[in-house]
Amino acid sequence: MNKIPNLTHVITDFCHHERTDISANEIIESILNTRRVSIAVIDSMPPHHFECSNDNRPNIVITPYFGADSLRNSPNCDHWLAGVQYAILDQEYLNLHHSIKQRELSAGKKILICCGGSDPNRNSEFILQLLTEKLSPQINIEVVVGKLFNASRVRNFKNMAKMFPEQISLHIGRSNIADLVADCGVLLGSVGLIRYESACLGKPSFLVQNNSDYEAYLRQFDRAGLGRIFLLQHEDELSRFETIVHNLNSAEHFAEISKPNLNAFELVDGYGVQRILNNFLGVEDQCFMPM
Repeated sequence: MNKIPNLTHVITDFCHHERTDISANEIIESILNTRRVSIAVIDSMPPHHFECSNDNRPNIVITPYFGADSLRNSPNCDHWLAGVQYAILDQEYLNLHHSIKQRELSAGKKILICCGGSDPNRNSEFILQLLTEKLSPQINIEVVVGKLFNASRVRNFKNMAKMFPEQISLHIGRSNIADLVADCGVLLGSVGLIRYESACLGKPSFLVQNNSDYEAYLRQFDRAGLGRIFLLQHEDELSRFETIVHNLNSAEHFAEISKPNLNAFELVDGYGVQRILNNFLGVEDQCFMPM
């Protein structure tokens, strides 16, 4: 069944960044040199792509993002899987996507704020503050408070929720938020896996990024209509994002902006894990069908 004989390791979530003491590429090459194992590498977005210069190249590199084959050169490996069809999502998103396809997509009534597990730039606070500056009584807000938020931040969110008890609900340390995404009308957050999770469920997303490291990719993602991305270091984009968030307090504007994202729903179907495993393990499709 194994299409890559003796595959033993999958390396993912490496930070391909110049500020690390030793690069991810060096670490992977070291493993390849010393252990002589078969390895699959999950690639990073540009410009922090995985590169391997020696002869001990990995068996497979997976570049699971939109437009991957046009945003990087073919890596030095035996097999390369590239594109949004390999986006790696939890099984629950596949299940929900599959069930949604059997009925008409509908707009939710809530705003969901999700900025990841740690949110080091405190975008959650920034977005929630924008909403509460002109909070309409008909707007309900769900806030995902990540597992790595420190205690003082959690207390601050609880205090904010107490100020608007009928409208703000907190979800602290949840590991899976698929049901919250499926139920929301608009998703506001930071660029992360949520960009594909919201796309898979056809939800319009407005995401912020605090640096331009991945700008080439983010621009392509935005132009494709999978979600709106704003680079906050650009003043004009910061201003546009603030305007959109403030306008969400208008019932008319919310109704317009919360219409399902049909293009994203069609492009991101949740079958990424199945496709990856079928390519390098030979796993049969039915093993990963919706549950």
